Amino acid sequence: MYNPPHFEESRSEELERIITEYPLGTLVYCSPDGLDAAHVPFMYNQEQGPKGKLIAHVARKNPIWQQVPWNYQVVHIHGRIRFIEDARFLRAAVASLTQIHETRAAEARPWRMSDGDKDYIDQQIASIVGIEIDVTRIVGKSKLSQNREPRDRNGAIAALRRRGESPTADAMSRAQPPS
Repeated sequence: MYNPPHFEESRSEELERIITEYPLGTLVYCSPDGLDAAHVPFMYNQEQGPKGKLIAHVARKNPIWQQVPWNYQVVHIHGRIRFIEDARFLRAAVASLTQIHETRAAEARPWRMSDGDKDYIDQQIASIVGIEIDVTRIVGKSKLSQNREPRDRNGAIAALRRRGESPTADAMSRAQPPS
């Protein structure tokens, strides 16, 4: 990934936030047919470190606000992959993902795996192949208008907040160079 120094994201708390808040990742791998990719949900386990290559929130800005219309954050995680077919491991991983996303949905009564038909759940678990990646390198990029004039950045932040795109506005505020 092209990552000029002024966009390099090395703050561990920000990398963890991106991974945790936006867990859909793109797993890029080499197969016998060549390079391929699959989009999969990842979990972040603070005790064991992140698992996978993850891509975070992207928000479109109006070009009137700035000349360069895209701001984004991305985390690339490199490492050695292991495939896991152990049903207990997979059931626990799916239960954790379910709990995370049902909590975020903020329903009065979140759905749990035990609410589903046992045979159906067992069939679905049997069709999953888990992955775990031993992390060797993490590269983060926060392209959040750090190279723009303060008035341009502040104008974009205000416009994003008015449009309800607070996550990107908040990230831009955190990434601003000191005045």
